Amino acid sequence: MASARALYADWKRTQRDVGCHFARFIAFRPLAHGQFVEVVNAKSSPARIAASIAQRTAKLVANPKAKAAVLIFPGIASLEDLAKALLALKGRPGWNVSWSPLAHPTAGEFVTVAISRMIPFGATEMPSEGLVFGPFAEFPKTRRAPVAALEIYVGPPRALDPKTQEASTKANLAHLDIDLPDAALKKMWANSAKGRLKSLDGKDDPRAKAKVSFVLSAALAAKLGIGS
Repeated sequence: MASARALYADWKRTQRDVGCHFARFIAFRPLAHGQFVEVVNAKSSPARIAASIAQRTAKLVANPKAKAAVLIFPGIASLEDLAKALLALKGRPGWNVSWSPLAHPTAGEFVTVAISRMIPFGATEMPSEGLVFGPFAEFPKTRRAPVAALEIYVGPPRALDPKTQEASTKANLAHLDIDLPDAALKKMWANSAKGRLKSLDGKDDPRAKAKVSFVLSAALAAKLGIGS
C-alpha cells in the first residue's frame, strides 16, 4: 500500500481536479523548488497535533532552503478531528485563526476558516496564508486530496504580489519562485485559471478562494463552537 506521502504526491501530479499547473509542476521536484514535505504522525490530541505543526513550521521558517511547507496528517480521518487540530493553532505565537459564515449558492451553509502564520519580511513580518486539503465532501474538488494536509509558504515573500504586481501585504503559495521564462509562466497562470474553473464544473466556488484555508458545514462549526 502506498504511503500517505506517495498518495498525496500522486494526487498533485496526476489528478486534473488539482487545477493549478504550478502545484503539479512543483510536485514532480518539490525540493528543487524549496518545498519540504513532512509527515505529522501525532494524533492523540488536537493540542499535540497543533504543537507539532507549530514546531515544524517554525523550523522551516528558519531554514533558508525552505520556501514552502507541506504537512501531511495520515492519522486524521475526519474533518472534525482535522478542524480541532487546526483550530488549536489559535493563540500560538505567530499564528492567526479566524472564521466567518458562508452561504454557498448551491451547497448550503458553511463556515470558512482562515489560517495564517507570520513570516519575516525584511525588517518586519507578513502573514502567510495556509491551504488545507483532505478527502472531505465539504471541500471543493481543488482541495479534495486523498489524505489530510496543510500547505503554507514559509520563505521570504516577494515585494510585489505575484498576481496583482502591487506591494505585497500577505504571502501565499503563489510567492514560490519558479525559474521559467516569462512566456511559460504566463501560460501556466492562464492554464491554472482554466484548470481551476474546469475542476469546479465551470462555476467559481467561494470555498476554493486562496484566502479560505478550509470550510466546515455550519452544523459542524456550531458543534466546535465557532461560526457565530
